[in-house]
Amino acid sequence: MIQWHNQALKQMAKLSETRREQIKEAVNGLPFSGDIRKLQGQKYSYRLRIGGYRIIYRLTDGNVHIDQVLPRGSAYKN
Repeated sequence: MIQWHNQALKQMAKLSETRREQIKEAVNGLPFSGDIRKLQGQKYSYRLRIGGYRIIYRLTDGNVHIDQVLPRGSAYKN
Protein backbone atom coordinates (compact mmCIF):
# COMPACT_ATOMS: atom_id res chain seq x y z
CA MET A 1 0.00 0.00 0.00
CA ILE A 2 1.25 3.47 -0.84
CA GLN A 3 0.49 6.24 1.65
CA TRP A 4 1.16 9.91 0.91
CA HIS A 5 2.18 12.30 3.71
CA ASN A 6 0.33 15.66 3.64
CA GLN A 7 3.59 17.52 2.99
CA ALA A 8 4.30 15.36 -0.07
CA LEU A 9 0.80 16.04 -1.42
CA LYS A 10 1.31 19.79 -1.05
CA GLN A 11 4.66 19.55 -2.84
CA MET A 12 3.04 17.54 -5.66
CA ALA A 13 0.31 20.18 -6.07
CA LYS A 14 2.98 22.78 -6.95
CA LEU A 15 4.33 20.71 -9.87
CA SER A 16 3.21 20.72 -13.49
CA GLU A 17 0.67 18.12 -14.56
CA THR A 18 3.30 16.36 -16.70
CA ARG A 19 5.75 16.07 -13.80
CA ARG A 20 2.99 14.88 -11.44
CA GLU A 21 2.08 12.10 -13.86
CA GLN A 22 5.74 11.04 -14.17
CA ILE A 23 6.06 10.90 -10.39
CA LYS A 24 2.79 9.00 -9.90
CA GLU A 25 3.83 6.44 -12.50
CA ALA A 26 7.23 5.95 -10.87
CA VAL A 27 5.75 5.72 -7.36
CA ASN A 28 3.38 2.96 -8.49
CA GLY A 29 6.48 0.84 -9.21
CA LEU A 30 7.75 1.12 -5.65
CA PRO A 31 9.20 -0.21 -3.42
CA PHE A 32 12.11 -1.44 -5.56
CA SER A 33 11.57 -0.32 -9.14
CA GLY A 34 13.49 2.66 -10.53
CA ASP A 35 16.63 4.59 -9.59
CA ILE A 36 16.50 3.94 -5.84
CA ARG A 37 19.13 4.42 -3.16
CA LYS A 38 19.01 3.80 0.57
CA LEU A 39 19.56 6.98 2.59
CA GLN A 40 22.57 6.83 4.86
CA GLY A 41 21.95 7.00 8.59
CA GLN A 42 18.26 6.16 8.27
CA LYS A 43 17.12 2.60 8.75
CA TYR A 44 14.04 2.48 6.52
CA SER A 45 14.36 5.56 4.28
CA TYR A 46 15.05 5.57 0.54
CA ARG A 47 15.07 8.03 -2.32
CA LEU A 48 13.69 7.61 -5.80
CA ARG A 49 15.22 9.77 -8.53
CA ILE A 50 12.92 11.08 -11.24
CA GLY A 51 14.84 13.54 -13.40
CA GLY A 52 15.60 16.59 -11.28
CA TYR A 53 13.26 15.51 -8.47
CA ARG A 54 13.71 13.20 -5.53
CA ILE A 55 10.99 11.22 -3.80
CA ILE A 56 11.90 10.48 -0.18
CA TYR A 57 10.01 7.49 1.16
CA ARG A 58 10.03 4.92 3.98
CA LEU A 59 9.25 1.21 3.99
CA THR A 60 7.44 -0.15 7.05
CA ASP A 61 5.64 -3.48 7.29
CA GLY A 62 5.27 -3.72 3.52
CA ASN A 63 3.79 -0.22 3.25
CA VAL A 64 5.38 2.64 1.31
CA HIS A 65 5.13 6.06 2.99
CA ILE A 66 5.88 8.96 0.59
CA ASP A 67 7.32 11.70 2.82
CA GLN A 68 8.64 14.33 0.41
CA VAL A 69 8.71 15.29 -3.28
CA LEU A 70 11.51 17.82 -3.74
CA PRO A 71 13.89 19.24 -6.36
CA ARG A 72 17.32 17.62 -6.22
CA GLY A 73 19.03 20.64 -4.69
CA SER A 74 16.85 20.77 -1.58
CA ALA A 75 15.97 17.11 -1.10
CA TYR A 76 18.75 16.24 1.31
CA LYS A 77 18.87 19.38 3.44
CA ASN A 78 17.52 19.11 6.96
